[in-house]
Amino acid sequence: MVQEFNHHREWVAALDKYEKRLIENPDLRWEGQPRDQHTRMALGLYKLKCFAERMRKDSTAIWTRLEAMDDLRLHLISEHHWTLQDVRRIQDEEDFVFLLHDELQQMKLTEQEAEPVRQWTDHLGSRGEFQQHYRDCVL
Repeated sequence: MVQEFNHHREWVAALDKYEKRLIENPDLRWEGQPRDQHTRMALGLYKLKCFAERMRKDSTAIWTRLEAMDDLRLHLISEHHWTLQDVRRIQDEEDFVFLLHDELQQMKLTEQEAEPVRQWTDHLGSRGEFQQHYRDCVL
């Protein structure tokens, strides 16, 4: 059974991942970066998860149910002409964030996707930087 995608859970998991990573590895902190670095880092991973979920929902392949990572691999094959052998070597979500940087940068979160990010970032001074990633935002 496929588990329902939970935007809030995925956002919090991304936040927790990067907050923990920065605590354990302070040398990864960006020089001069505000204390919300983990939030900024989490946005890329969260957008990747939303991107994969969109592909899963749009799939008409009734003969199979692909995992999110396989959907991302298939995207690299069909859109970027990678080989199956090459994409099978990709095991880390952060590698996908890097490889799909342009797609993720251009992707705008829907209202439902953006809601947990909005709830978290509305109190931050960099709110506008996050709003540019929402579909319904006019800057």
